[in-house]
Amino acid sequence: MPGKKTLTSPHFCKQSYKKQLGQRLRDARESTNLTQEDVAAEFEISQGSVSRYELGKADLTSHQLLLFSKLYRKPITFFYMDTV
Repeated sequence: MPGKKTLTSPHFCKQSYKKQLGQRLRDARESTNLTQEDVAAEFEISQGSVSRYELGKADLTSHQLLLFSKLYRKPITFFYMDTV
């Protein structure tokens, strides 16, 4: 069926990954008792950008993810761990 998303389609995998990464970002932020506003101020970005990262609606570079991991005091592997 043309256009159908399957478990192996690149679009499905990327969206699933971004959503999982976003949830990990949120979990890490909340574990440090920081608000989205706190994070936005630290990185000089908007609160909306932080929200989009946490919702998996915006792409992160590896450098940005490293900055988040340092701020949240989490190893980079925390954001890649399988949740299953």
